[in-house]
Amino acid sequence: MRHFAWLALACGLATSSPADGQAFSVEDLLSLEELGRTAFSPDGRWLVFEIQGPWKSAPRFDQDFLIGAAASRLMLLDLTDRGPARALLRGLAGDGETFGAFSPDGARLIVFRQRGHARELGVVTLASGAVAWSGRLVEPELWFAQARWRDNREVVAISRPLEAQARLAGLGWLAGERLQQAWAAGARGEISVTALGSGRFSGVNAPASTASLVAIDGVSGAVRDLTQGAFSDLMVAPGGRTAALIEDGERTQPSTSSTMRVGYPPRRLRLVMVDLVSGKRTIPCPRCDLIRGTWTWSPKGDAVAVAARPDGDGWSGYGYWRLAANGTAKPLAPDLTLGDTGGRDPRPMPGLAWLGRDPFVLARGGGTPRQDWWRLDGRRAVKLTGTIAEPQGPAVMITARGFVIRSAEGLQRIGADGRLARFAPSTASLDAPADLLPGEPRATRMLSQDGERRLLGSNGERSAPLDLPAKAQILAASQAWGGVAVTTTDPHGVGSLQVIRPGAPARAVATINSALADKAFATPEAIRHRGLVEAELTSWLYLPPVLPTAGLKGLIVVPYPGARYARPPVAAEPGSRSFDTNVQLMVAAGYAVIVPSLPMARDREPMPGLAEAMLLAVDAAIATHPVLKDKPLAVWGQSYGGYGALAAGVQSSRFSAIVASAPITNLLSYYGAIHPEALASPALITMPSELGWAENGQGAMGGPPWSAPDKYLRNSPGLQSDKIGAPVLLIYGDLDMDLGQVTTLFSSLLRQGKDAQLLLYRGESHVVMSPGNVRDLYARVFAFLDAALPGSALAPATPGGAPTPATVSPSPSAMRPSQ
Repeated sequence: MRHFAWLALACGLATSSPADGQAFSVEDLLSLEELGRTAFSPDGRWLVFEIQGPWKSAPRFDQDFLIGAAASRLMLLDLTDRGPARALLRGLAGDGETFGAFSPDGARLIVFRQRGHARELGVVTLASGAVAWSGRLVEPELWFAQARWRDNREVVAISRPLEAQARLAGLGWLAGERLQQAWAAGARGEISVTALGSGRFSGVNAPASTASLVAIDGVSGAVRDLTQGAFSDLMVAPGGRTAALIEDGERTQPSTSSTMRVGYPPRRLRLVMVDLVSGKRTIPCPRCDLIRGTWTWSPKGDAVAVAARPDGDGWSGYGYWRLAANGTAKPLAPDLTLGDTGGRDPRPMPGLAWLGRDPFVLARGGGTPRQDWWRLDGRRAVKLTGTIAEPQGPAVMITARGFVIRSAEGLQRIGADGRLARFAPSTASLDAPADLLPGEPRATRMLSQDGERRLLGSNGERSAPLDLPAKAQILAASQAWGGVAVTTTDPHGVGSLQVIRPGAPARAVATINSALADKAFATPEAIRHRGLVEAELTSWLYLPPVLPTAGLKGLIVVPYPGARYARPPVAAEPGSRSFDTNVQLMVAAGYAVIVPSLPMARDREPMPGLAEAMLLAVDAAIATHPVLKDKPLAVWGQSYGGYGALAAGVQSSRFSAIVASAPITNLLSYYGAIHPEALASPALITMPSELGWAENGQGAMGGPPWSAPDKYLRNSPGLQSDKIGAPVLLIYGDLDMDLGQVTTLFSSLLRQGKDAQLLLYRGESHVVMSPGNVRDLYARVFAFLDAALPGSALAPATPGGAPTPATVSPSPSAMRPSQ
């Protein structure tokens, strides 16, 4: 049917019809709801899930990725009856509700309420709904554990006062507030300086942010202060007597010969043991520098196995250590070393499990590059996987009786006795629930094999096949209940949460975005084509489902260098909260859109050939749909995609308009740029990692600017603005990484008298998120495209329906702290 419609369009006969559905709009985007974290209680009685209300209903928009959580409500489903889900908490309007870990018996749950900028921890008893609020503030658990159960009643948590919030809880608002405080101090004649140091002057740098380790009674809310330190992650021992914590130590100082990589730790990471009765703290190895996320307690709770090294440089020198609660430390199998991930930006690839008496590790031995799993029995290292293809990464499932690993031969299981057994063929996959808390054991998985999907138990037992909807995403799995919670999204973006177990009908739990049911969305069409790096690629074309009466306005290319899309990009699906380059909004505005696969070779510089690679996808789409042949091309990219958009404009005259939001334009000036939030809060500076972006991350320069200045120059589109012939629209948030990336390019274009606009959004960071700014952004971009693309009547500089410059700035009473 679509091909007949496009034939009609080519002949100028197509018209739109209300029966085709209403076009998706910016207001629809801002009204989208979202399912947050979902989890079963350990006893299998309860399902708890977060529903984030419409984006524009959030109480404030200066909290970056926490904006959605601030509009979240917690819901509780009793799996022992057929009643509907109900609200778990009786919070005040404007409180955002999220949750953490269940107590071991499943009777209680850690919950958080976001009130203003404060994120307070509480404990709710699920059966009664009674809540004990602690009065203590805790960071979001995006990467690291912040609150865990000591037993069925007491919670151990890392807590910070509001003014000392670390990077996540302070995103957005804290930088603006501290800048205002500094400006006010300067106005009063007081000190308002940020001091940074290097080499002999490193001592002027701010220390890491200090936190308190506290124990909270889950019934009364009473708090015991245990100790203080620059803590960032925790793990409670079996039995609950001791907590292991990662503490941020002194700043790292890379040597001039070291290879800088993304993720290079900005500080040494130390392990601290804290007695949860007395609060006594012990550092078993004061000079051991840890790798985050690779640690595990012994089943007895007397020691932790970690991946660590004596203080060193770069990513080298890591091995495995045993750090005991009594303060002793010793290396485990010193002859074994960690392997790495390979690729352009290799990083250490540790793997750990501790079953019974012995730890098991993934490591290289005997000076070979191959990685194997080893059992460390206290006397020697025993290789366990030498008879199979090389293991592929850490364990994918760990239980008390064994763990599952991947190899080219399929899934293998290693038991607590060290025996290796084939678990599933290479055609099988093992899927994890979507939102595990950091550090949660990988103990429940979904096995997909021979067209069937089964739940795996802790001992490797398999359930009867589960009848899951097509494209269902597994949010949570429960061995105790014997089933899963899944979400599905229909072609209109209407989402459904269901619980399913073998032999029983699916149970509907919640529906979101029902208002999208009458909206028309573009469906992705695969475009097969050759590439510069790979012989065969798939890109994705989106055509308007409701044919524009006046015909297509043009074809927009949405690039992201390095991306390879075997499946349609998730951000372009109906119902996706995509605020930067929203494909469905572009289609609704009358454009065809192509999202090209742009893989990059490891040994090539990032900029050469980008336009050619994009145009290979464009020409393949034109060959499939000749109606696109005479349509003007625009390119619109976000972040590294903005870099790609500008590179395309430098390299090809086929693009008639360029939109670049949050782009990198100048690799020389971007090298080592310091984020405004880090300058406002110097304890948060992650300098070595930022240098790694340019040297071996997406920048791919292979070294610092002084080692190859010409390389930096020829890969910086902003330093080649004389080659840009198309009109350019630059978009940036004043809290993003480096405002100079767009101001210098805009000034260069202005100097040459070229058509350009710069939109600077106050109080925004890497993605524009405030509803008023989102509305303004799309109004201005579409007006810019209308004016810039050939065949369009020249529109006025201020887009129709968008605020004029005189009304863009809010009144003093409406100013947010970050403005």
